[in-house]
Amino acid sequence: MGARDQALILATATLLLAATAEAADESKEFGPFSVDRAVLTGLAGTLEVRIVESEETRLTVSGSADAVAALDVEAAAGGLAVEAQPRGRSVTVVERVTVVTGSGASSNVVIGGGTTASASSRIAADAALDVVLDVPSGTRLELRGFAGDAEIGDLAGPLAIEAIGGTVRTGAVTAAEFAAVGDGSIEAASVEGDLTTRVTGAGRIVVEGGDVGALTVDVTGTGVVEIDAPAASAVVNMVGDGTVRLAEVASEPVVNRVGTGRFSIGPG
Repeated sequence: MGARDQALILATATLLLAATAEAADESKEFGPFSVDRAVLTGLAGTLEVRIVESEETRLTVSGSADAVAALDVEAAAGGLAVEAQPRGRSVTVVERVTVVTGSGASSNVVIGGGTTASASSRIAADAALDVVLDVPSGTRLELRGFAGDAEIGDLAGPLAIEAIGGTVRTGAVTAAEFAAVGDGSIEAASVEGDLTTRVTGAGRIVVEGGDVGALTVDVTGTGVVEIDAPAASAVVNMVGDGTVRLAEVASEPVVNRVGTGRFSIGPG
């Protein structure tokens, strides 16, 4: 075989590989929907939630063709449900904590009866999705079993997050439920309303401001919770050697500790 033939074969192979890679990527749009709540379950990759002036909710998803095709999107009864079920990946809810495992991911979660808990989630390349969700202000949003990095705008509505690895950042929200599993991290600019936080493992939850009503904090393991917003009341449960710091509590907080965990009230 001559050099010219070899070069032709190499060029053809390169084009075929490029075409295959290009075919493996897909982008799909869903909507518009008229809903007042959205629930996203089992997503891995990146998420951007944008607050829009219109009353319509839209979803844009990019990733491998298989991952996009496996996405289940349904809108009914005023709610939008988005669920990722890639091949080899499963979503399990254990005592209100959503644990995502599957190809390329591993988890070791101890919930109840233990002093430590940890979880790690490595996102397989063919399972990662880039998701953009456009919602009106005031929409109720639930993010269950999310692994990756997320940016959520000033939702000005209720927000529930379960982060398994990665970092979720959010702007101003009302009543909130935050759960960080493993090394997951949740950072909120402001919470105006009741707040429930739960860290299982070495994760971190930080609230930078706002005005919290009833506050509940549960830390199992080495995790950290810091609430830099005044709270009307607080119940704190700690198992292990985690850290909880509250800026201010109007009434005497109820604190239950098992282990060497550190609890304090005051500025950071």
